Formats: sequence, structure tokens, C-alpha cells
Amino acid sequence: MRAAAMTLAAAGVGTSWQTCGEAPDSASSTHCETPLGLSELSVRFVNLPGTASAHGELPLGYSLVDTNTGAGKLATIYVDRVHWLAMEAGADMPTLVGLALAHEIGHLLLGTNAHARAGLMRAIWSRTELQRGQAADWRFGRSEAARMRASVIHLDGLRSAQLDLHAIGCSAPDGAANAATGTPTCAGNALASLRGVAAGIDR
Repeated sequence: MRAAAMTLAAAGVGTSWQTCGEAPDSASSTHCETPLGLSELSVRFVNLPGTASAHGELPLGYSLVDTNTGAGKLATIYVDRVHWLAMEAGADMPTLVGLALAHEIGHLLLGTNAHARAGLMRAIWSRTELQRGQAADWRFGRSEAARMRASVIHLDGLRSAQLDLHAIGCSAPDGAANAATGTPTCAGNALASLRGVAAGIDR
């Protein structure tokens, strides 16, 4: 969560996390049972075993985005697959989960399943890129950041600079990181998928 918050903060988007799941604490249980507000998004963390393609590609997560309205509410991270890529690349697992989380939240705020050619919103993350550690590979582009901030302002009705994101389906550390400043139903939605490459040809 800290890695995701820092990545989003660099784009000017603040975060406030609410942990939900099978046994949320008493303080959050009521909130977790309440339907999402206009400025709230939901992220679920699940395990889903998979087999990499011939190029070593394996989806790390996806977002449900209604391309007709340019909006989305739900993103999914496959934690076991992120762990697979982290182990193959010798990368820090919590950081990589956070980057994948920020990527999928980016899809929801940008309201599109399209990917960029470079930066955090590219479709494929390779072992080589993770090992190289170029900062530009793990940041939102300037125009993406501006569009995300505009989305937050629109969702929040100009009332607040904070965006609440619900982590659903797994436990997480208490004490969510807060950063300075800073989208209906999924009928007709499209999937925005992030893939990781660990074996075979790096792309």
C-alpha cells in the first residue's frame, strides 16, 4: 500500500486506504458493508495460479472499465503471480505489488483499458526492466497524471483532495500512508490487463 500510495502521490493523487475482508476490525466493518461512494474504488487481492505463455507472459491483474462511460470501480491483483515475477527478477515483492496496484488504479481513474508505450501504464513488465530499475519505467506520464487528477476532482465533486480505495479480500497493514493532493456498473465493460514477463523473450 505504501508503494502504491507513493507512486500515485507522485502523480498528484492522494490515497486513504480502508481494509476489508473476511474479518475486518470493528472500526472498519460498518464502512466495508456500505456501498462504494462516488469517489471510492475497490481493489481485491486474490491468488489465481496460471501458466506463463511461450514468451513467459502471465497476467498480473486486471481492471473492469466501462469504455462507454469511461469509468471503473473494481481492480484485481493476482498476488501469487506478482510473487512469481518478483522471484524471477529478484525484485522486492511488496514494492512490485504496490506498482501493480497503482497501475490498475490508473486504469480506473483514466477510464480506459488502453496501455501506454512506456512508463507505469505499459502493458508488459519484463524481468529486464525490473532489474534495470529505471525510475521512468515506474512512473505515470505527465498527461496521465493530469487526467487522473481531473478524474479525482470530478468524482469527488470538488469537495476533497483525497480518494478512498478499499482493499477487499486480504488483510493489510494498519496505518495507511496518506499523500498530499490529489470511477457505475460494469455492463459492457472491458478488461485492462497487466502482464509480467519472467522467462523466455523479454519484450
